Amino acid sequence: MSRKQPQDTISNAFDAFRSDDTLYKNLVERASDGIAIIQDSLIQYVNPYLASQLGYSASEILGSPYARYLTPESQKRIAGLHQGLSRHETPALYEATLVTKSREELTFEVNTNVIAFMGKPADFVIFRSLGERQERMRITERMQQFQKLESLGVLAGGIAHDFNNLLQGILGNADLALLYESDPALVKTCLRDIKTAAMRASELAFQMLAYSGKGAFEIRNINLNDVISDTAELLQVSISKKARLKYDLEENLPDIRADRAQLRQIIVNLVTNAGEAIGNSPGFVSLKTGVETCDRQMLAQTYLDDDLEEGRYACLKVTDTGAGMDDSIRDKIFDPFFTTKFTGRGLGLAAVLGIVRAHLGAIQVTTHPRQGTTFSVYLPIADGGEEAVSSPAPYELDTKVPTVLIVDDESTVRTTASRILERFGYNVILATNGKSAIQIYRQKHRTIDIVLLDMMMPKMDGKETFEALYKIDASVKTILMTGFAEEDVKGRFINPRPLAFLQKPFGAKSLVNILKEINE
Repeated sequence: MSRKQPQDTISNAFDAFRSDDTLYKNLVERASDGIAIIQDSLIQYVNPYLASQLGYSASEILGSPYARYLTPESQKRIAGLHQGLSRHETPALYEATLVTKSREELTFEVNTNVIAFMGKPADFVIFRSLGERQERMRITERMQQFQKLESLGVLAGGIAHDFNNLLQGILGNADLALLYESDPALVKTCLRDIKTAAMRASELAFQMLAYSGKGAFEIRNINLNDVISDTAELLQVSISKKARLKYDLEENLPDIRADRAQLRQIIVNLVTNAGEAIGNSPGFVSLKTGVETCDRQMLAQTYLDDDLEEGRYACLKVTDTGAGMDDSIRDKIFDPFFTTKFTGRGLGLAAVLGIVRAHLGAIQVTTHPRQGTTFSVYLPIADGGEEAVSSPAPYELDTKVPTVLIVDDESTVRTTASRILERFGYNVILATNGKSAIQIYRQKHRTIDIVLLDMMMPKMDGKETFEALYKIDASVKTILMTGFAEEDVKGRFINPRPLAFLQKPFGAKSLVNILKEINE
């Protein structure tokens, strides 16, 4: 006895469904969309939903012309459409505005197909309310906006927490230095602690830029194994004493193009996260490196699949034997300041995501409750390129004393830069905004050697100011100060372009070195 094929079973089931008039009728009668049958321009059937939307009973509608319920504009737009449909049996999708019994106008998306009805062609018409769909879309948009605001609130709270701690150290040490200025040793200690706190604040700012994918990186050929080896001591103290670190590093691993400091941050953050997943229980965290060939299907399963190219990627896998994660936690792990521990933890995995994004890489997360977690980071293999240029030697005073015009709307930046340059023998002129800088430069451009110009200023920003200075003197030497990545800012300038870009915040050595470099 032959077995019945699945397709035959499906076909027979559909025939039985179609022959069941009661089931057929119930589906149409209870549909949440309007349904009508139109034949020879007359409505031959209308379901309860459409009748209620129009404010009539079904008996009032049956046999009446379809055009009776259309606005004049809709009548013109679809004139003759249904007759054409019936002749050519071609489905159609259009919008129509119907008029209710109370003269209210309702707009529907209308889907029409030809069927056989009472032995003749007729149009089976489905009316879907655009108003309801638009309302659902508005509700969805409001929910998404609420989630964005909630995420922004968490982000702002975490940043405020971290910055307040840093400011406490800066303000406290500044007060100590002022109170005990007669004690040089204490003042020097306080100043050193202030500088350390300021550098940590700078690192936090870079983390935020990394989260946005706009971090300032020093890209060079780097071996991933070397960075792991250099960071081994720090990694060991980042996890519990009950957890063990295991390494499985592939020999002859090809270089990647990356920023060493940011790559180290990826490794430390992932290992710290893995250690916290284990907690105080015995377990291990493993770091494995290798090379994988990633095709489109594989890349589609990763975070940050922004049309990444298929090919060979260097891979870092960080695996822990912790509790793992369910879907509700996994969906939030890259949200800023999200944590299953205490609040105010920093950007954490969100910063990792941003750094990987900026390096044109991808992340894959494999996890199950009670089965541990593996974070796999894929970074493009280097195809050659020049090494980063090392910083020039510290500045030595020339016989000629250069004059620098400092343009910044922040008094702290103007004052600090001015003190540094005056200490190294420069003449300094200050301008509080772009308009003031243009006036000064127009009068004194023959005596001004360099312009130190802020990018973000109110009313007239750095780009507009630079272009105005260039019109006065095309040989103007300009250094643009910015808190954003150099590559992002460069994109705003085509021709002309400033001679150099100085990343904020900067120290005395960086400022003086770059001035010497462009003034040689």
